[in-house]
Amino acid sequence: AEPAWLGSCKRWQRSAITGLEPRAAPVLVGVVLSGVAGLALLPVLGARLLPDFRENYLIAHASLRPGISLLETSRVGERIAARLAAIPGVKSVAEQIGRAENGQDPDAPNKSEFEIQLEPSGRATTGQLEARVREVFAQFPNQLVEIYSVLAERIGETLSGNVAPFSVSVFGPDLDVDDEVAGEIAALLRKLPQSGTVRLQVPPRQPELEMQLRPERLSLYGLQAAEVLGALNAAYHGTAVAHLNQSDRSVPVVVRLAAAGATPDEIRNLRLRGRDGALVPLSSVATLEVVSARSLIAHEDGLRRQVVIATPTGADQAGFARRAREQIAARVKLPPGVYLRYGGTAPAQAAAARELLWHAGAALVLIVLLLALAFGRSRHVLLVLAALPSTLIGGVLAVALTGATLSLGAMVGFVALFGIAARNTILLISHYEHLIAIEGQPWGLATALRGAEERLTPVLLTALLTALALLPVALQSHQPGHEIEGPMATVILGGLVSSTLVSLVFVPPLAARVLHRS
Repeated sequence: AEPAWLGSCKRWQRSAITGLEPRAAPVLVGVVLSGVAGLALLPVLGARLLPDFRENYLIAHASLRPGISLLETSRVGERIAARLAAIPGVKSVAEQIGRAENGQDPDAPNKSEFEIQLEPSGRATTGQLEARVREVFAQFPNQLVEIYSVLAERIGETLSGNVAPFSVSVFGPDLDVDDEVAGEIAALLRKLPQSGTVRLQVPPRQPELEMQLRPERLSLYGLQAAEVLGALNAAYHGTAVAHLNQSDRSVPVVVRLAAAGATPDEIRNLRLRGRDGALVPLSSVATLEVVSARSLIAHEDGLRRQVVIATPTGADQAGFARRAREQIAARVKLPPGVYLRYGGTAPAQAAAARELLWHAGAALVLIVLLLALAFGRSRHVLLVLAALPSTLIGGVLAVALTGATLSLGAMVGFVALFGIAARNTILLISHYEHLIAIEGQPWGLATALRGAEERLTPVLLTALLTALALLPVALQSHQPGHEIEGPMATVILGGLVSSTLVSLVFVPPLAARVLHRS
């Protein structure tokens, strides 16, 4: 004897199919409209191919004003590290300034990289600890900060060569014009909602001390240009005078001026030892002048460029990239010879999503061909295809209710959902064929009811077992390590409801009307 609840489901199914069979046309319209609604709601969810990875290891890139000394960067970094270490749940903090010895990512002395290891507990989750880390960096407004997880940084560099979700490269023959256009774009991006951190990757002009040696004055004091430059380098950057050999390495001993200031006047008064041991100020043999110059010039494909980088805080990064491009095209007038190139992880992810959709479309064409070969009747194929889009609505509603976006996991979930829905409808139609061809049943509402009732138990139990298996995964969507399969499980759970309802309740009355008609 079957369980009472299963018998109740069969009686309800029979009643629903019997009531819907005379209204096959409205049922078909409702199924099609539900599929159209699901397709229409997909863009509203927002798109982000890769989710925020909730790792227990963060990397923060901090940048002070170009020209800041190594000592100042170190002083600010020590204050930031101390405040980060004071957060309960932060296990360790390490800072790398500029270019470390044998470092793989060389950078300027005004830039530093913080490696922050988190230790979440019952009192603070990974997301809460990350929010507190961002609050600490917000207390230092004199620097630009970008915080990523290790996976997000590595994947972003692999996709586009740039960790930031959105970037605009400005190419042109005049660097000052490039800076002007880039500044206009940056100001426009900062006005967009949830724009986050917006900055110029290449620093514009800044005050620099320019020194020009005077050959006639060098000859007068018996100095060589190499000697002057070597003394200047030794005074402010240091020079190695010895090495301390330890068991596993050799440590250089570097000597430089104690408490050496780097103001223009102090550099002008730097003493050089000339002929006969006479002390000569640097200003006597060189001209020193503060000018506006560039510390860095970026090139790509042999062309000069300036880059605007944005790190939006919202989940819909693809939507932000689309709005940004529309605003730039409408409000920024490019001078002659200047053009833009968009980049970042958001356009790269959008391109990957488009490629995935193209592949899905090709797979759909193959599915239609296989269905046509298997059934040999266009009505059977059209019924299967009409039932597929309506299964979208359950997955779309599940994503919307959980506040998620259309990420890679959700896309995989929709693909799996289409497979489940197609399988249920194909098996139902195949069972109808068996009842007619093998058992000799006449086609009509009674046969449609019998076939649907006999398919209810395997379809319903399969859906329930699948839901029970996926429910723990969906509930752990916000836990580290479940960023991909969590949204996938959520989509499948929501889609199981709609696909099961469509295949067991809405397809049978349509089949009773359209299949095996003369």
